[in-house]
Amino acid sequence: MTNIKNPKGLHSRSRHNTSYDFKALCKVNPLLTPLVIKKNNGQKSIDFSDPISVVELNKAILLLNYKLKYWEIPENTLCPAIPGRAEYIHFMADLLSKSYGKKIPKGSNIKVLDVGTGASVIYPLIGHQQYGWSFIGSEVNEDSFASAQKILKENEIGKDDIDVRLQSNKEKIFENILLDNEMVDAVICNPPFHRSKDEAAEHTKRKWRNLGHTKGKRFLNFGGQSSELWYQGGERVFIRKMIEESVNYKKNILWFSSLISKKDHMPYLMKQMVKHEVTEVTEIEMLLGNKKSRFLAWSYFTEKQRKAWAEFRFSS
Repeated sequence: MTNIKNPKGLHSRSRHNTSYDFKALCKVNPLLTPLVIKKNNGQKSIDFSDPISVVELNKAILLLNYKLKYWEIPENTLCPAIPGRAEYIHFMADLLSKSYGKKIPKGSNIKVLDVGTGASVIYPLIGHQQYGWSFIGSEVNEDSFASAQKILKENEIGKDDIDVRLQSNKEKIFENILLDNEMVDAVICNPPFHRSKDEAAEHTKRKWRNLGHTKGKRFLNFGGQSSELWYQGGERVFIRKMIEESVNYKKNILWFSSLISKKDHMPYLMKQMVKHEVTEVTEIEMLLGNKKSRFLAWSYFTEKQRKAWAEFRFSS
């Protein structure tokens, strides 16, 4: 297994390596203006415990840095932190480049599957705007599916660029989503981390306490539906299912991957890789402020085969 670490913070290609420019952010999204506050050191910020402030900040970031025209998500759906989501995309680009002479592949020939794209359709938006990649986004929740469709329509992004597909069988991950013989260069996934609704609620309470709030009137302010936050057995069971199903698509997909919230899950998941005869496994660590995150990527292709894939797919 290859273990890649990033000790320097945000990726060098990140559009978020400087402090928030609140003047520019408020210009593209005036709704953010009354939500901006000054911290004790005089710097501008927002109240990150306030759901409206968080949504409006992320909306402004997408309008300013990714040139979107529209981005709205329903209440009680997960509001993504844009800089962290962008990290996953950048490091996946680096992983793909390893098979192509370290050249970052760009353009719509590169196709990525986002498992559980959510109401925000955030990974496809960032990846398409940053690198020009085309995306498939799978989603099990009909309301989130409708929200993602509206975002794409309002931004005049067609199916050739981002195609969101409704998963009719919640017990399946790749089946019913990928077409026969459809080729995908990478799979990304932000899995449901928790094992139950109660565990997800307790995690949200801890977030509130860390933000200095002891009274939980708005414990669910960070949003997230059941399909976004929890899965029976938690993330390691969900990712195990991904690995099991990936065997059936090992000739169609160059790299499978998923975020991993708990380092302790790695030994269990590595046993699953061995069990299913995965050829290459890579753990990539990312750093956002003081918070570490990681994703696990695996492929059934040898290094020689991955280079041949890249020559065919990335150059066509």
